[in-house]
Amino acid sequence: LDRVLEEVERIPAVEAASVDGCAPLTVQCASAPLYIVGRPWEKTTDAPTVLRHYVAPAHFKTLGVPVVRGRGIAASDRAGQPRVVVINEAAVQKFWPNENPIGQRVWFDGALAFGSPDSSAEIVGVVGNVTYRPLDENPIQPDFFTPYAQFTYPTRMLLIRTRGDPLAVIPEVGRAVRRVDPTLALFDVKTMEDRARTSWSKQRFQTVLLGTIAAIALLLAVAGVYAVTSYFVASRAREIAVRMALGANDTQIVRASLAQTAQLGLAGAGGGVLGALAVSGVIRAMLYDTSPFDPAVFAGVTATLVMALLAASYLPARRALRVDPAKVLRNE
Repeated sequence: LDRVLEEVERIPAVEAASVDGCAPLTVQCASAPLYIVGRPWEKTTDAPTVLRHYVAPAHFKTLGVPVVRGRGIAASDRAGQPRVVVINEAAVQKFWPNENPIGQRVWFDGALAFGSPDSSAEIVGVVGNVTYRPLDENPIQPDFFTPYAQFTYPTRMLLIRTRGDPLAVIPEVGRAVRRVDPTLALFDVKTMEDRARTSWSKQRFQTVLLGTIAAIALLLAVAGVYAVTSYFVASRAREIAVRMALGANDTQIVRASLAQTAQLGLAGAGGGVLGALAVSGVIRAMLYDTSPFDPAVFAGVTATLVMALLAASYLPARRALRVDPAKVLRNE
């Protein structure tokens, strides 16, 4: 792995390279029960499961993840040296919410190199969160990163940050890997954009489908409001004529015609908000980093609906101005 990373990082278009057992937005990440030295769980089954990563020193640079406290993985963190681990902010919030995790020691059940309190690793740094799970499967979880040089799995993913088009670098990466071992080959090569699209494809389809249905519903509502307002204006022709005969100006006539529509629109919007709140749990799984109770979303949708209804009723309301008071009253 050392030689593979060295060869890959010699490629001019490569900024940084690392390895891991999984890539962001996948379901292949290894996991293990976590044990914190000095904080025993009452039962073995109480140990929480966390995501495990065996990575290279340039891992966080490769993924563009900031080191927010302490340090990252160093080139000196190798076999025979003190075992170290870097955690993400989600792990801090879950296990050390009110204390500094730097210096704490942890070990993992089932990890050959970190599988007992005697072979525990010291937390040396905290990094930002990475979305390793698909966006609809609790994407941010506690992550624990240890150097692959201290212990690694045989199955590896090569992660590369490039300058320019990442697909253009693939042939050179393949040649670099074969220079180290001609029997090795690249497979399942994807850009992060491809992984993101694949991870979100189901939700994107559902969103487009619901958006299309919502647009059709809005058009039907606008058409219905237009028809109702037209009927309202026609049925109140005598009242409008009397108002005009008594001196009502254009603004007053239009305002009176729109008032009833506005009342219906606000009542409908209120009912819609209550209905949306009732089914918010259904759409929660389709949202990422957004609350189903976001006030800005509710306010924006309500305002859009009311404005659309007022716009639909404006033309019929303006038609009321063409009422001839003398003709209407003469017919009466």
